[in-house]
Amino acid sequence: VEVGGARRIQERIWEVHAALTVRWDGFFWNRYVYTTVAVSPLGPSYADKISYWEYKQINFGTNASRLANVFSTEITAALPKYRNYPIVFRIHHRSQIFGLNGGNRNAVSFATIGFRIHF
Repeated sequence: VEVGGARRIQERIWEVHAALTVRWDGFFWNRYVYTTVAVSPLGPSYADKISYWEYKQINFGTNASRLANVFSTEITAALPKYRNYPIVFRIHHRSQIFGLNGGNRNAVSFATIGFRIHF
C-alpha cells in the first residue's frame, strides 16, 4: 500500500493519492546499487485544483474532476547501505478510467524525479 503527496511546481497544484503497489527488487546488481521497479495500477488521486492539461483534454468543459484514478510505474535506485532512501523516477498518470469516474475521459501523465523515505 502506498500513500503519497506531490506538488506540481509549474501549475502550483497539490495532489494526494493512495494506491496498491507491486514492487520487484530481484536484480543481480543490488549489492552495488539497490534497484526496484514497481507498478501501481489502481487507487484514488485528489488534486486541489483542476490541471490545465486535464481541463484542456475535455475541450475546456465543466466536467473536469479533482478526483481521479492514479496509475504509475517507477524505478528506484539507492546505495545498499541506505536502501530506505532511494532516488525515484516515476511516470504518474491520473485518469477518469475511460469516463467511469465523473463521466469525462480526461487524463494526464507526469514524469517525476524525487527522493523517498521509507518508514
